[in-house]
Amino acid sequence: PMAVYKLLPRTNCRQCGEQTCYNFALKLVVGQKTLADCPALAGTAHVERLAALQALLPGAPAIGS
Repeated sequence: PMAVYKLLPRTNCRQCGEQTCYNFALKLVVGQKTLADCPALAGTAHVERLAALQALLPGAPAIGS
């Protein structure tokens, strides 16, 4: 989960429904959340982070899929 957390925007914006980005990372790793649940990753500022997350979590669907 820490490797996933480090690639997230880490803003704790709560737009994904979680209190913190770390909680989101935990749920992402166990499949309870998807990358699409993080609106911040959809922006162009995080293209490299999103690509790294998709490589780290090969079963995670791409945003927009």
